[in-house]
Amino acid sequence: MMHYFLRKLARLILVLLLVAAGTFLLLNLLPGDVALSLLGNEATPAAVAQVRAELGLDQPLVMHYAHWLIGFMHGDLGRSYITQVPVLESITDRLPVTIELMLLSQGLALLLAVPAGVLCAYKAGSRIDRLISSAAMLLLAAPVFITAIMLMFLFALKLRWLPSTGYVPFRADPLGNLAH
Repeated sequence: MMHYFLRKLARLILVLLLVAAGTFLLLNLLPGDVALSLLGNEATPAAVAQVRAELGLDQPLVMHYAHWLIGFMHGDLGRSYITQVPVLESITDRLPVTIELMLLSQGLALLLAVPAGVLCAYKAGSRIDRLISSAAMLLLAAPVFITAIMLMFLFALKLRWLPSTGYVPFRADPLGNLAH
């Protein structure tokens, strides 16, 4: 059993390395120069060269990836090109709200899915069973961001039951949190 676990762990590490390398390579193959984008079109060649050196973009791609991977192994995900804030800090700042959103959405899904499943089992083969099953398949097949935009459009803009933007911490106002 331990041999099986170690083999799966080795495959997981290999897949993670391949995904990281592929993503890194694809991002570096995008057209344009990050340094020029950060400085603007009026930047001098010397300023662009300096920013490229600061970001490690003047190094060969393999060296740039190796430095990134070593930093990643030490918990350094780098700095955001846009905000100049460490990426790990940005992630940890947003993680509590993300977890809260995930827990609330899973709870809501459970509250809707269990009664719908019981109704489908009770009325197996009926129109209501086919309707609920079709709606469930449609929602599962649709990309989440499309479903989210459609639900925001319906409940915030058309019905005006919920606000379209904003965030209220759960501890400050539980009902306001659910509305936002």
